[in-house]
Amino acid sequence: MKMLSVNGIVGNKETTLNKTFPISRPLYMYTPVPAAGDVKNFLDYVMSDKGQKLVEEEGFIPLK
Repeated sequence: MKMLSVNGIVGNKETTLNKTFPISRPLYMYTPVPAAGDVKNFLDYVMSDKGQKLVEEEGFIPLK
């Protein structure tokens, strides 16, 4: 895989998290009511260290 460079800034985890890479966007997960039950469990898992590790293993940039 070749990393994309925009205006001399290479897209990677660091430049995405510090928001210097100009082509990135956050992913929001909305619920129509406060999350409860299985939905809350899922969101809690995604935000956990284990969930964020899986996010990164799948090729996405984790939140931390």
